[in-house]
Amino acid sequence: PSTAPGPEESRPVESAPVSSVFAASAAEAETPPSAELWTSKVLIYEKRGYETAWYTDYAASYYTRAVENLAGRIDEGIGVYVMIIPSAIEFLQNEKYRSLSYPQAKGIRDIYAKFSSRVTALDVLPELGRHGGEYLYHKTDHHWTGLGAWYAYAAAARAVGITPFPYEAYPKESIPGFLGTMYNRTRSAELFSNPDTVELVYPFANHVFTMRAGPLPVEGKAVDKSYIQGFNTYLAYINGDYPHADIRGPVKNGRRILVLKDSYANAFIPYLIPHFEEVHIIDPRYWSGSVPAYVRENDVTDVLIFNYYLVVSVYVGFADNIFRVTGN
Repeated sequence: PSTAPGPEESRPVESAPVSSVFAASAAEAETPPSAELWTSKVLIYEKRGYETAWYTDYAASYYTRAVENLAGRIDEGIGVYVMIIPSAIEFLQNEKYRSLSYPQAKGIRDIYAKFSSRVTALDVLPELGRHGGEYLYHKTDHHWTGLGAWYAYAAAARAVGITPFPYEAYPKESIPGFLGTMYNRTRSAELFSNPDTVELVYPFANHVFTMRAGPLPVEGKAVDKSYIQGFNTYLAYINGDYPHADIRGPVKNGRRILVLKDSYANAFIPYLIPHFEEVHIIDPRYWSGSVPAYVRENDVTDVLIFNYYLVVSVYVGFADNIFRVTGN
């Protein structure tokens, strides 16, 4: 299992190569002074890494078509939701450096505007923005923190028909020394000198987490520090990116949710445990099967498509995989 960028990053839209989109957005802002560093599309500023973003309408439209195609092939009584999470630079207070990146609030809302009424878009940006000065994103990694994921869960809860539990209700454990993907991409001494202390947020509800990556299922917990490999503390959340997993908890309310996701959902998924009898997890980048058939066979009542903004705003590989597991 891994939290590295998945196969979706291998296929940008042909009409707008990544390099040209990035160069266009960067050219509109003042070049950072020598005290900061541009490398690997990461802005290093005040000992934190910020992954920059961009947008193409082709990729956004292709993604929405893939989701709509999926929604059209499952029963209309099943709720279909989409959540897209921006990178940390969207909340950078320094406007000069924030302007080096495409405005992700605009990009996300432009994507959401393309959906029909069959798909419910979960706009959690206002809530994240109200807490943008808090530790919502790691300093050395492109992923968000358990706290950031909790704010998104709390903001989306009403639309999904659940009542969120307070952050204080969850057991937590701090683990220092995390050096994530942005450090590994840049090998920046500034990031090395400012590693993350990860606050793991543990589910309080009894549950069984089953990973289905090989011939035999493996049972464990949704959050477990034994999953950590080396410095990669983010692997503690659902053990990284498995093709298929499920979580069975104590609630008996007839609701079963399927999450189609990239690695950004990993810290979010444990918050669903107290609200659904079953949480099914499929990473369409690695899974082979039919989602409509899976939904029928497992009596799924809700489907959530959950993505990091950069995965769907210019690359079309994730949407390719949604089409693949849905049927064209």
